Amino acid sequence: MSISKQSIAELIAPELKDMGIELVELELSSSRKPLLRLYVDRIGETQPLCTLKVADCENVSRAIQRFIEVEGIIPGDYTLEVSTPGLERPLYRASDYARFKGKLANVVIAEPTGGSFVGRIQEVNGDKIVFDVDGKTKELLMSQIKRAKLKFER
Repeated sequence: MSISKQSIAELIAPELKDMGIELVELELSSSRKPLLRLYVDRIGETQPLCTLKVADCENVSRAIQRFIEVEGIIPGDYTLEVSTPGLERPLYRASDYARFKGKLANVVIAEPTGGSFVGRIQEVNGDKIVFDVDGKTKELLMSQIKRAKLKFER
């Protein structure tokens, strides 16, 4: 397969936006029958409890499948899956941290420092994320975060 996941994301983002939906993440396998997995949410949703319903995911799936086929983005047979990012959704961009300011996050720090922590997202300044970890401030640059996701709170 010659098209990259970044290219696909850029092509389908406007289609999703027209539906009031944003692409959270895209996964693309390059096996014999490619698998395109989209994680989507409502634009501007600030609650980890996603308001998308199964019917919304079905509508997105039908619209994106038509778009992919009309535009010839993925030639031949492929599988398309559309899902929400879930309660403990991953945080990929600084805008994700800003959107969920005040929420708890599980954070894994990149090497060479390594380690992990659970902290409340306090502030986002450009590429710097500020967390409250047990009453102490912890600042990290986006490049220092290996991966992070929201932590479900009851």
